[in-house]
Amino acid sequence: MFASSFKFLAAGSFAFGLILAASAGDAKLPVVRHQLISPVVESTANVFPQINDTFSAGPLEHEHPRFIIPPGLPNSLTAGEMDPNLHRGKALFAGGRGPKFGGIGFTGWVPPDVKMAVGPRHIVQTVNTTIAFFNKDTGQKTFQQDMGLSGFFQGTAQASFFSDPKCFYDTIAQRFFVCILELDFGNHVSKIDVAVSDNDDPNGNWFKYRVEAKLNVGGNDYWLDYPGFGFSKDGIAITGNMFPFASGPYGGTQFIMLPKDNLLVGGQASATSFLDSNGDSTQICETRNADVSNLYGISLSTLSSVMVYACTGFDAIPQVSRQSVSTPAWQFCDNYATSKGGAGLNTLGDRTLNAEYRGGHILTAHAIAYSTSDTRPKIRWYDVDLHNWPTGGSPSLSQSGNVRPATNQSYFMPAIASNAVGDKTIIFTRCSNSIAADLMIVGRTAADPPGVMGAPVQLVASTGSYRSGGNRWGDYFGAQPDPSEDGTFWGSGMVIRSDGWWTTEIQKWTVSNGGLGGAIYPPVGVSTRLGVYQSGTLADVLTSDQQFYDISSLPTIQGEVAAVQLDFTINRPVGDVIDLTFSTQAITNLTSDVTGTFFVFNWTTNNYDAIRSFTLRNNGNESALVVLNSTAGLSQYVSTSGNIRLVLRGLTPLRRGGGIGRPFLLRTDFSQLGVNYRR
Repeated sequence: MFASSFKFLAAGSFAFGLILAASAGDAKLPVVRHQLISPVVESTANVFPQINDTFSAGPLEHEHPRFIIPPGLPNSLTAGEMDPNLHRGKALFAGGRGPKFGGIGFTGWVPPDVKMAVGPRHIVQTVNTTIAFFNKDTGQKTFQQDMGLSGFFQGTAQASFFSDPKCFYDTIAQRFFVCILELDFGNHVSKIDVAVSDNDDPNGNWFKYRVEAKLNVGGNDYWLDYPGFGFSKDGIAITGNMFPFASGPYGGTQFIMLPKDNLLVGGQASATSFLDSNGDSTQICETRNADVSNLYGISLSTLSSVMVYACTGFDAIPQVSRQSVSTPAWQFCDNYATSKGGAGLNTLGDRTLNAEYRGGHILTAHAIAYSTSDTRPKIRWYDVDLHNWPTGGSPSLSQSGNVRPATNQSYFMPAIASNAVGDKTIIFTRCSNSIAADLMIVGRTAADPPGVMGAPVQLVASTGSYRSGGNRWGDYFGAQPDPSEDGTFWGSGMVIRSDGWWTTEIQKWTVSNGGLGGAIYPPVGVSTRLGVYQSGTLADVLTSDQQFYDISSLPTIQGEVAAVQLDFTINRPVGDVIDLTFSTQAITNLTSDVTGTFFVFNWTTNNYDAIRSFTLRNNGNESALVVLNSTAGLSQYVSTSGNIRLVLRGLTPLRRGGGIGRPFLLRTDFSQLGVNYRR
């Protein structure tokens, strides 16, 4: 909730205590409260209208106080680096297997705190302070409400201020879970409102609980901030940083454990709270293994270690254990990354932003300084092997890596996820003095060298620039595998609208086609089909780096036209091909729209067949083409040598009353061909 404009540092003895705790062995946290909570049962079907696009009068979330993370102990561990040439021909294909659509738009709150939950047929998205449901296949919004007193938590919530919503889809129980912080600073109220759907469809009944979060330590009342929220087979847990309402030092991290059995049937819930007085911004894992009862968490402990947590005993005596794990050393990045127009975007670089457990490993990520002499943010990610801890061995770092930006660019706000075949992916923000804010992804396969990610790919670019000065951003994004197709990924994050405010995007992508029998091919050639070549080479369409292959338009009888040709070669017989998917990042220099059309060369007729038209804009628009087996067959589009030739044409038609179209520049960036094969 509250991001990082000032730093919070307790007395030196407390900081020294944190260093000791980080280097200590396995330890258990003290219990500070046990509570029972009765539910309220409400149905979204009773809400009218179903879609209520509310707007608040520009509330700004309070700033997150920060705790200064101490240096920690030196070690010889090193992080892997990004390899932009790693995935040529096999990964990362953005938007290759499903829809992508806009999420919740600007609600008046800053920042949005974007999170999403993907079920079998629906997506639930939460932002400050709105919840919405979408059809997963079409992107159609079926429900949207404010989350406060008169909205989704009506009948449960009682205070006047709400913030930091989060959600997840529990793939084990097949339910949606939602939470939001409820605060009243004047009356020292700190609650967490939790809702559980009664099945895998968010439309319908929800069981809603109001959980006490306030703690009194040393005679001072503390409120809970910046929640973590996750699940395992037997329970859920919520974490948060504890800050005094009035006076007192930083209070550490509260853990609240809730067994799931009663939550799933709308029964009385039990909640047990623990306190790590030295904890900070702990993220609770979304657990991908259906047989795992323990629920794990992770946070940054020092500049060379993380702290891992295990919540155990959901069916007996709840406990929380912790253990320090050494990591490669890192340094703090800038509080604000430079964005187009001189704006600054808050990086939250000293926090882990999400966590996942899968196959005995924890994944998390955060932003760090590019180098000791360059404080621009880059992304650091960790893979921690638990080695059966806390019942068996001790956790240790399996691998870690950096995703480094190009010169003058910044990468931050990462959310990380993995899938069933071992692919890993991160969704994040990219900005620079010429880039307002791009929503980006990066990925690796299980066979890649340890600690290495491939070339980042742009999902969506901002159409406008943020306001000048320092701006809140995030405060977190969401990423997760599709529960129905655990080889593909979904993610949600924010970009900037043309009016300078935020909006959110919901996107789907693959890394290695998720083991679905597919392959990704880069172009083997790029050339000017129509127009006048200006600049660029094949290298400029191999990476998403804002370096373009540029063609200026020429006047024709149709209007101003420019076209780029992209050639691909596949290495399997056309009879093995199920479908072809082409993706490119292409823009123009005009503020008005340009009509774009994809053509594919027909090797049988020696002509180009028009496949799809769309709108080309000047905002980094990405377009996709799918040629299915049912549309006149694929053999005519693949030569006997495996060659596939595509042309992207831009057109500004003749103006009314005669004359010529508007001249423009066609700018082509990252392009790929996705091929799904029969197994």
